[in-house]
Amino acid sequence: MADSQSDDMDVTTSVEGRDVTSHNKKTTVRSTAASGRLIVSEGQSRYLDNTLWKNLSDEFQDPKDIFHASSDDDGIEHSKLQASFTSRPDADLMIGTRPQKTSIWRHHPQPMHISFLWQTYLENVNPLTKILHKPTMQKQISEASSDLDNVSKALEALMFAIYAVAVSSMTEEECQRTIGEAKLTLLDRYTFATHQALLRAKFLKTSDIVVLQAFVLFLLVMRPSYDPGTLWVLSGIALRIGQRLGLHRDGLSLGLSIFETEMRRRLSWLIALIDGRSAQVAGQGGSVISYGWNLELPSNVNDSDLDPKMQKPPLESTGPTEMIFCLIRYSVGQYFERTRIMTVFDQKSSDEAPILDIDKQIDDLQSHLENKYIRYCDPVIPLHLLAASHARSAVYSMRAMARHPRQQSDGGIHMSHDEKDELFNNCLKLVEYANLAYSVESLQRFLWHIGTHFQWHAFIYVLGELQFRKIGEQIDQAWRQVEEIFKNHPEMISDRKGAFHAAVGRLTKRAWEVREVELRRRQPLTHFVRPNFINKLHAQGKADAGTDLQKGVVTDTLEGRLDGHRSENGMAHGESTASTNTLNNDSGGFDLPFLSDSTPMDLTPIDWAMWDDVIKHFEQQQEDATGDGSFS
Repeated sequence: MADSQSDDMDVTTSVEGRDVTSHNKKTTVRSTAASGRLIVSEGQSRYLDNTLWKNLSDEFQDPKDIFHASSDDDGIEHSKLQASFTSRPDADLMIGTRPQKTSIWRHHPQPMHISFLWQTYLENVNPLTKILHKPTMQKQISEASSDLDNVSKALEALMFAIYAVAVSSMTEEECQRTIGEAKLTLLDRYTFATHQALLRAKFLKTSDIVVLQAFVLFLLVMRPSYDPGTLWVLSGIALRIGQRLGLHRDGLSLGLSIFETEMRRRLSWLIALIDGRSAQVAGQGGSVISYGWNLELPSNVNDSDLDPKMQKPPLESTGPTEMIFCLIRYSVGQYFERTRIMTVFDQKSSDEAPILDIDKQIDDLQSHLENKYIRYCDPVIPLHLLAASHARSAVYSMRAMARHPRQQSDGGIHMSHDEKDELFNNCLKLVEYANLAYSVESLQRFLWHIGTHFQWHAFIYVLGELQFRKIGEQIDQAWRQVEEIFKNHPEMISDRKGAFHAAVGRLTKRAWEVREVELRRRQPLTHFVRPNFINKLHAQGKADAGTDLQKGVVTDTLEGRLDGHRSENGMAHGESTASTNTLNNDSGGFDLPFLSDSTPMDLTPIDWAMWDDVIKHFEQQQEDATGDGSFS
């Protein structure tokens, strides 16, 4: 992975039927049946899938010269497009910017802290990414820590990226206790250094997989700070670099070693997932897997089963390995590509046949995940618990997507009670899984990842249904989960500038009003204690009354749709305006201050076209929302 090739001899290699002698370094060319060509030299690779470049490659006296054919000379002055770097560079600061002349050596932690951050990476980040081979990197980091002056540019970029993503996975208290500095201070330092190191390594021109690994980790760190559109563009850069390295072709078909093939598969799939997720949030369709990337799943083996010198494929385990979480994610991604199910989700339909076909496909995926992975999981092991939860959450998410009102041509108005019950159950399960990591102490170290995948559509659907589902054991459980969501995400109450959080708060209060009225009607003499998060929402609503929160376009649109209209099909589940007004007035003599917030209390079914727009708008404004340096 790092620069470890021997330079003690001349090596003659066979290049497509001709011998090429490369002084001191080994250079090889491999062709494939797919007519692509991979140039490998000094730990670097360049994949040529273009007729012009394949033909030109034959004209180079030494094929390794192709790595330098299109590179600028170090002495050439660039145009004055430079901008001063901040710890959260936008895409335009990543491209066309030269590294600062000041040394970044001083930004390395003390050796003891280097070791600590590496161990933190192994515990918090590595189980969810698996793009670094632990035994190999352990040796390289140990050697580099004792001689930081002579670390290669590629390895230095990777080391700084490891520091940054490790810190992003830590809490403020952990940073202060172990390193003695604030989390934001450490993030600023290491994201700045990573950015500079990537520029020094010329990551946009790189043919070094180590530099690409560093860039991918950098994207994970910066994910909460970049808006989805920017992240999508930057993930596209990772894709293009990957293509240059030939990651879109399986290593075995390129004649690469077993070890290289495994590590390239792992990196390819992580890039694919980052790009797919950013494309989804940014409103862009398609995934890298859909555009000619031949991605075989990595093997179900531990790092200890892999060795750079191995000649035979490792024996795959039938049980869980260190790869279990990643393999579950990749299996779901592979399922999406094979079934093209997302294209169905993108089309509104009232036809029962496609839904039944989707159900069958989801059943098949669930059976595959259960039989191959979940049944072997030990919930006592944190990674196994997270992996099983993720697998089941993925299945529930797809079932919810298949029957969600926004997928129906009529907006779900004519959904049967059974369909609504099934959808409610699936969405409630998703909310429960969203709370799981916050309630299980052993999963806390994975919150850096989990916190970026909140199921807003499921949560909003549950809140919408709670306007009509007033009492019962399941409803009690649903409200406990809603309370946990607000506890685990305090910004949903404290965010006084966010129209989206304000809208979710109003929807929550609206649903609670219905429940409270019904509870008081059934038990008029029982002392009733209102949940604290409802009191806080109400207090926040009063504090924000008359502020600019109610002046924004999104808020006006949202509040207008929630409170200002009632269509002729507006009263779902058999409610009527008269019965609603009766409930409003029948409070059993108790003060219900929330009822004045809804004039009148609106039980209109959720307008999912509007909520889709608002959710997308909210997710695209996360850069502003995370401007305080909160990465987890």
